[in-house]
Amino acid sequence: MPVFNSSQYIEEAVNSVLTQSYEKLELLIIDDGSTDNTLSMAKKMNKLDSRIRIVESCANEGVAQARNKGLREAKGEYIAFLDSDDLWSQDKLKAQIAFLKKDSKVDICFSEYSRIKSDGQIITERVTVPLEGNYQSLLKHNYIPMLTSIVRKAALGGAEFHSVGHEDYLFWLTLLKKPLTAKSIPQVLASYRVTPGSLSANKLRSFQWLWRIFRYKEKLSLFTCVYLVFNVAIRSRLKLFRRN
Repeated sequence: MPVFNSSQYIEEAVNSVLTQSYEKLELLIIDDGSTDNTLSMAKKMNKLDSRIRIVESCANEGVAQARNKGLREAKGEYIAFLDSDDLWSQDKLKAQIAFLKKDSKVDICFSEYSRIKSDGQIITERVTVPLEGNYQSLLKHNYIPMLTSIVRKAALGGAEFHSVGHEDYLFWLTLLKKPLTAKSIPQVLASYRVTPGSLSANKLRSFQWLWRIFRYKEKLSLFTCVYLVFNVAIRSRLKLFRRN
């Protein structure tokens, strides 16, 4: 869990991890140089539950580097991700670990989720995702939600996050290009909090990030990059239309 000035939501996010029905877990809180009381709140919760481990950064390095620190520090067989303003459902880990143990060929498990407002009110009860993921379909849009994902640590092979705006998207593209096997559970296992200041709110900037990923990281042709960014723009408009 990367955190930066997250005092408004961190306690609720942390509690959604600690109250999991699957109890054999370690919560790594990576404080990315918070200047409010986020770190002190995390330390207070750490005193109440030894499953919390805190990693401190002297300066704000960004979410990519915070997550990389978490990847390096993680000791478990599985790695799951949660931002400090989002929430897990109580049986999230239990359902996904059972799924991965049942099918040893699956490297990444993700699920459906809900969308909530800043105050926790539900915006969308169920956001569906494909049952399986692959590199080609992922290029058209990022359908693997970071907050619902869990990965076998052994399958990562040294993969890390890069500061490209859509850090999670590039991470999944890198893993599915290997290729790793990704499958979903058709259940709502987490809640994504929509906040006014979220980085993805600026669509023009988001399209610029996508262009850089497609053109300079994935090294796709100019025509393919134009097609993919246009495809994402159309999907965004359709989503907005359906919500309204």
